[in-house]
Amino acid sequence: MQILMMVYDVAFDEEVMEALSRCHLSGYTKWSRVVGAGERSQPRLGTAVWPGHNCAVLMALENGGLAEVTPVLQGLYRRMGEKSLAVFGWTAERLI
Repeated sequence: MQILMMVYDVAFDEEVMEALSRCHLSGYTKWSRVVGAGERSQPRLGTAVWPGHNCAVLMALENGGLAEVTPVLQGLYRRMGEKSLAVFGWTAERLI
């Protein structure tokens, strides 16, 4: 099983969720308001000094799921720009 975590600019939330709906995911977890800082963008801390926030989506992909989701995420990355989307992945196994 592959775990993917996407962090993206809230301004693209509708576009991201629409794209994920086309991937036939069995489920995901979404955080609608996350704050933080990264190497490729200004901090988004939800404050007057560093306004804004991001969204995050965590998804567990079974066999073949990564092959379906990867082109969709690559397309989003190209449209949104490198400072608006980050995707991280790791291998996992279901424990319970």
